[in-house]
Amino acid sequence: FRGLPQKQKVWMSHGDVAEAVPDIFEVLAETEHHPAVVKSSKLKMLGVQFHPEVFHSEHGEEIFREFVEMCNAEPKWNSQLIL
Repeated sequence: FRGLPQKQKVWMSHGDVAEAVPDIFEVLAETEHHPAVVKSSKLKMLGVQFHPEVFHSEHGEEIFREFVEMCNAEPKWNSQLIL
């Protein structure tokens, strides 16, 4: 994700993890032990294994903005909408 720090704190509150990803996916980010963000250009998919929507994730809103831009969508979401 452009402009975001290489290391950042994110909220991973579940015990589920992806131990490996299919070859069709590229790992964009990972924890010390597991993939955290994967992307497939062929399938046009992006997956995250953490909660970007909570305030515990340092750059959650920026991650959502990048995702919206990747989708060529309009940014109509902000964290105030979930209060």
